[in-house]
Amino acid sequence: MGDYEAILCEDLGGPRERVARLSLATLAEYDAHPLNTLILLGPRAAPAPARPRPWTPGLPEEAFEHRTPRLGLITKREVRVLSLSRLALREDSVVWDIGAGSGSVSIEAALLVPHGRVFAVEKNAEDVEIVRANVRKFGVPHVTVVHATAPDGLEALPDPDAVFVGGSGGRLREILRVATARLTAHGRVVVNAITLEALHETVALCRELGLEHEAILVSIARSKPLRGMLSFEALNPVYIVTAWRGEGRAA
Repeated sequence: MGDYEAILCEDLGGPRERVARLSLATLAEYDAHPLNTLILLGPRAAPAPARPRPWTPGLPEEAFEHRTPRLGLITKREVRVLSLSRLALREDSVVWDIGAGSGSVSIEAALLVPHGRVFAVEKNAEDVEIVRANVRKFGVPHVTVVHATAPDGLEALPDPDAVFVGGSGGRLREILRVATARLTAHGRVVVNAITLEALHETVALCRELGLEHEAILVSIARSKPLRGMLSFEALNPVYIVTAWRGEGRAA
């Protein structure tokens, strides 16, 4: 009981009233008033570990490190959720995130594949460091950051179950050729496009490569205050193209 402490209350309400806090060793030699009350205090329990905040898909852009004011370098949360859903990830999926930007898709993909691996491929050196900072921030060591201009650098990666293309740097044809050649059975490729020209190129390449494909147009408007009332502000529309080899319909 060496970790215990004693509170000795002597002659409470009497002329020799006294309250003392003592160790047990001191108490053993203490000449206490015969009228007393002894309180023993046990060792303090270790504080309970902090519970991690629950994660739900669609973290706000502000949760990630990213370059400002160039917010275009980060996939908006609503588009991110839809894009990840089209990848049909499993807990052990291998994911390529090409044109990773800030790494927001890589981070959320990693949270969905705790037993898998995510490869964030980015050509810009500044963005590579931002992705690494986000990997540390969210504690997802199974994200590997690859500083390369895709499709360069992809040859060293394991075959993917899912490929997300958020930016191609004008090399979409080469990227899709490599990605679809390496894609595992039932794998998915998801391409985000923000212009009609990019959508046309993506669909044309899917047809050229013999890929089954489908596309959705995502138009999001977010509420914002306006003179004490509620208004909406539109985000840029995004085309999400999902492609697969034909083993089955996209999930």
